[in-house]
Amino acid sequence: MLGCAAEYLLSQLCDSYHEYLKNHSSQNEQEAFERKVIKAKSAYIRLDEFEKRVNSNVSLFKNL
Repeated sequence: MLGCAAEYLLSQLCDSYHEYLKNHSSQNEQEAFERKVIKAKSAYIRLDEFEKRVNSNVSLFKNL
């Protein structure tokens, strides 16, 4: 049950960040995020790709 909740939370977090990108980034960055994170084949890949983006933009996430 906890795994389902964690995966749901990750999905919601990724969707929220995708909305942020729609307002604050280039079309290419949005498409890359959608291709690699939103449409990932597994939760593990989604988490791994999302973590890469968090680590490359730490200052954005520190202010949350």
